[in-house]
Amino acid sequence: MASRSHAEIVVEPGEARLEDLGSRNGILVNEERVHKSKVLAHGDRIRIGGQEIHFMVRIAVRTDTLAQNPITQRLQAFGLLGALADKALQMGNGNEAERILGRQLEHLLEQAERNGPLEEELFEKVVNYALRIAGLTKKAKWLDFLFRVHTSHGVLMASELVNELYALSRKVTGASRSHLRTYVSALHSKAPQFGPAERFVLGRLEGLEQLLN
Repeated sequence: MASRSHAEIVVEPGEARLEDLGSRNGILVNEERVHKSKVLAHGDRIRIGGQEIHFMVRIAVRTDTLAQNPITQRLQAFGLLGALADKALQMGNGNEAERILGRQLEHLLEQAERNGPLEEELFEKVVNYALRIAGLTKKAKWLDFLFRVHTSHGVLMASELVNELYALSRKVTGASRSHLRTYVSALHSKAPQFGPAERFVLGRLEGLEQLLN
């Protein structure tokens, strides 16, 4: 479906332009045929044959600024992909959202496990995306992700999240009991400080292990 020299993207100051190099089957941008060339915008979908390419604009930042305020930059970078992932999730396409955000979510988890908790707003975004992707893809890795990211932060899950996990546990197979046990074990050291509502949530997390299969 693709010619040997099908198309190219020419990047110039202030714009990027897609050019058809005389291909046999042509190019689609956002499902519209490109005639010779087209200036691209952030989020454009380029289709060549059966392959779709997402065009994204990344804002360059000075390395010294990045070093001074890494959390702010991570939030900004997350937002560049977040709009695309949100659209995929709204359309019920969990696999596409996973493709867009999966690598970044895993990187942030590794960072939290290695260097300590993420900034609160970023943590909430990570949890929200992981839960939504889990709900649509029914993949056990995202339940494991939620156990691990909460373990790295040492915080008790919100009761609403535990309710969602109970519902998902009946539809997802292969989630790790080991990751859940590690998380619950870490919470036990804080249990004496918990109030009745928090102890109830902890008890539900302990009961969740019986549903994982």
